[in-house]
Amino acid sequence: MITFLYGENSFFSSEKLSQIRKEFGKKNIDCMAFDVSEKSIFFGDFVNAFNSDSLFCKEKVIILKNIFLSKDKDFQEKILDFFNNNPDVINDKKTTIIIWEGNTPRKSDGLFKFLIKNANSKEFKKMNLHDLEKWIGDQFLKNKKQVSRSVIKKIAMGANGDIWRISNEIKKILNYKLAEEKIGREDVDLMMNFDVDVNIFETIEVLLNNDKKKALQFLIKQLRSGTDPFYILSMYIYQCRNLLKMMDLYSHGITNQYEIAKITKLHPFIVQKSLLQLRNVNLMRLKNIYNKLEKIDKNTKTGNVNIKLALTMFVVTV
Repeated sequence: MITFLYGENSFFSSEKLSQIRKEFGKKNIDCMAFDVSEKSIFFGDFVNAFNSDSLFCKEKVIILKNIFLSKDKDFQEKILDFFNNNPDVINDKKTTIIIWEGNTPRKSDGLFKFLIKNANSKEFKKMNLHDLEKWIGDQFLKNKKQVSRSVIKKIAMGANGDIWRISNEIKKILNYKLAEEKIGREDVDLMMNFDVDVNIFETIEVLLNNDKKKALQFLIKQLRSGTDPFYILSMYIYQCRNLLKMMDLYSHGITNQYEIAKITKLHPFIVQKSLLQLRNVNLMRLKNIYNKLEKIDKNTKTGNVNIKLALTMFVVTV
């Protein structure tokens, strides 16, 4: 039997793999795992594992991770040939082969086509904003913690859809509030370490809405936190450039967030957040903001302008 777990949401696919391993562990069935992306793993290791017999257990489980990242260019072909030459393995209930891929392979690859057709396959896609917020809320709920929607949104926006990172932050917050039921925004502010990027994103948003007072408050907070002002400038430019790219695609009829993410090579979560910003954006204003940021970038690199003063003047006059 072959199981194929793949997709860009490596957090959930890893959780699924761990769940499967635990189920076999309860039956006292050992899992032989090979990470094919490592140089020391060769096709012969897999064959030896497949042919090995155990005196104590009639079932065997072999896990192959990152086949499509193999250093051996022929590894995929060898695995495909192996499956074609051993067709019984597809329905063999005594032998389980689990193939885990932390991304989405090219759909034109022969091995990928074979696995989709013959394996019990499951794709783990990246989450959209709504599903991510629900998942975050569920993590607190199952730990019997009360948390507001604004706190959930703050956490969701904090890592641009990186669930591994968000999961670690949630664990930190839960450990910090172990004896208390309610978790407030101040607890998240204290424990989270990605607040700066959230504020940078929000700064551009409020600037586009012409709220200079709030934008200045965000900037002051970023600078007082010790964040490198050149990093702040680079992130302002980065976000404006992303918005311009998406606005151009939108004007050409490309409105699906996953299609935009594929073209721009941005995380779908970033695209979804940015598309929400574009609802009330004036193109000329966005271009004006971007051009001023580019000018600041040029002037600060030549040493003609103080970066902190330039950022402050930008926010209050743009």
